[in-house]
Amino acid sequence: GPPRAPAEKPYRLAQSPDEPGVLKVEVFNVAGTARLVRQPGVGNYEVSIPGPGDEVMRLVLGVRGSGGAGGELPEKPRGEGGAAGAVRKLTQNNEYQKYLDEHRLTEYLQAMVKAILETKPSDPYAWMAE
Repeated sequence: GPPRAPAEKPYRLAQSPDEPGVLKVEVFNVAGTARLVRQPGVGNYEVSIPGPGDEVMRLVLGVRGSGGAGGELPEKPRGEGGAAGAVRKLTQNNEYQKYLDEHRLTEYLQAMVKAILETKPSDPYAWMAE
C-alpha cells in the first residue's frame, strides 16, 4: 500500500485534490516497525522488520522520484508567515537542539563522520549500519 505519513503531517497525494478520484483508507494493527535511511542514487531497499516473537518480516521497497507515473506532486502548503511563524520555528528548533544535547547526538554524529572520512569504507551506508 502507499506509505504512511506521521499523523501531524498530511500525506501528499500524487494527483490534485480538485480531480475526481477514490481514496481508500485502511486501518491495520502495527505488526512491527523499522527505520530506513534513504541513500542518494539507490532505488531499491530491503528492510527486515522484527515482528511478534522471533518472527522477522522482510519488506522490499522501490523508491522513485515524484515525476513518475503519478505525475508531479502538488505544491507544499506554505507555513505561517510573520512573527507567529518565526516563533513557532524558533520553538521547534529549540526542541530539536534540546533533544540533540540530551542524547549527545551531535558529538556522536561528528565522530561517525570523522571515522568514515578516515577509514573511507567502500559502502559508507553499510559501514554506518554495522
